[in-house]
Amino acid sequence: AYRLWGNQAVSPEAILRPHIEQTARRAAEHPVVLVAQDTTEINLTGHRKTTGLGYLGSTECRGLMMHNLLAIAPDGTPLGVLGEHIWARPVEEMGKRATRNQRTLAEKESQRWLDGVTAAETAIADHPHLVMVSDRESDLFDLFAMPRSGRTDLLVRVRDRRRRVEHPAKYLGQAMKESPARCKVTIEVPRADGRPRRKATLTLRWRQLTLCRPANHLGEAPKEPVALWFLLAVEENPPPNCAPIEWLLASTQPITGREEAIIRLTWYLYRWRIEQFHYVLKSGCHIELRQLQTAERMTSMIATFSVIAWHLLWLTYEARRKPEVVCTRVLTDEQWQVVHLALYP
Repeated sequence: AYRLWGNQAVSPEAILRPHIEQTARRAAEHPVVLVAQDTTEINLTGHRKTTGLGYLGSTECRGLMMHNLLAIAPDGTPLGVLGEHIWARPVEEMGKRATRNQRTLAEKESQRWLDGVTAAETAIADHPHLVMVSDRESDLFDLFAMPRSGRTDLLVRVRDRRRRVEHPAKYLGQAMKESPARCKVTIEVPRADGRPRRKATLTLRWRQLTLCRPANHLGEAPKEPVALWFLLAVEENPPPNCAPIEWLLASTQPITGREEAIIRLTWYLYRWRIEQFHYVLKSGCHIELRQLQTAERMTSMIATFSVIAWHLLWLTYEARRKPEVVCTRVLTDEQWQVVHLALYP
């Protein structure tokens, strides 16, 4: 494996290409496919001799940044990786926030969210309906305003900040809070960041609003405002010692009734699959413990383990959903026999 990752003729794109093709085939079995985007840090601070690493969130930390696209079926089944972009932040750029604020989006790391939409549309070129799902880090006017295929929609959690909309309240957050409560729904909130899995009853509000272009916008997106559907989900009576949930989602698909609102909320909950994928990569496959000489070799190694991590994640969900199914549903005869001999030599 180390010789493979060190081979100059081997690229991460070539390693992932067959898996992406298989993911596209699995996606073709579903009328709608969710594509979750997320970014994570690969902390390699202890790898003192590895060359080509960049800075992370702390001045002392070194490693790589990774942005993934994970295809997910409408029932939550992870279908596979559709894209993976890994890069190193130049150490000489560390701390130059003022300079970054003067750049256009195309010159910033934020461009990865727009590139992710393009990559998904390319990877599943023939699929009738893709829904790109992402968290607040992707809350960008350029993302909503970018040209997209007519078969691609967006579902993004946005920040409740002073964003101007075409409404008497002027600002997005206030306009949503003035909207009437439409219904209540009970959901199961996934475990994350030390938060245990729990149930939550949410009050839902939704309406269509037109988002104005930010006054200080430096991008090349059209100046025209963008019409979006917004869904506000608020937990009014959280359990003791639990922070109340308040999610504001923006959708390019209409939300005109309770059923559509619940579908959008459910799809957003499936976004946690990509966080679990990153957890499997780090804690299950231990990619941060693998020692290679260069960042280029680390990138090829991560591409290899990304395929393995998806298999582990998929097997986990299959085991939970169908615990009584015979193992040949997910393993070939050769695979289960090898596992049997490893466990019972």
